[in-house]
Amino acid sequence: MTLDAASAATVALIKAICGNNHPKFYQALADNADINGCNGRGMTPLMWAAGTSSTFSDEHTRIVLLDKLIELGALLDLQNDNGASALHYACATGKLDRVASLLYAGADSTLRNGNGALAEDNASENILNLFRDYRIAKEQQALHKCADAPPEPPESTKVRKSI
Repeated sequence: MTLDAASAATVALIKAICGNNHPKFYQALADNADINGCNGRGMTPLMWAAGTSSTFSDEHTRIVLLDKLIELGALLDLQNDNGASALHYACATGKLDRVASLLYAGADSTLRNGNGALAEDNASENILNLFRDYRIAKEQQALHKCADAPPEPPESTKVRKSI
């Protein structure tokens, strides 16, 4: 769906995100904006929230809008016509909080854009550290889940109920 073909509410949602405008953002949502709608280049509202610039004073608002889209179920791993995802855009901005929101919500860090680049390939050092910490946390979580899960009993020891 292109922006021209998108609903007026989706257009309003994207404009509200770009303007860091809370009231218009929530009004667009109330008007049934498509949180996964896209413009002619495949840019979704989540990509706009992750990647467009904002002033320092507006960054808190941007994080709130980004997190709200995630909470509402915006698809994290959609890719635009150039293969970039919201995570690619967040890394390009250098905004650590945006990258953290997407990573910890489950965005796929292995997606490559049309040039074959991962999101972290264009990231600053502090964002690369975030990726490292995120991977360590995932590995530890996986280890703890395996260690906490009781082993499956052998088939011969399972209780069988007769009918």
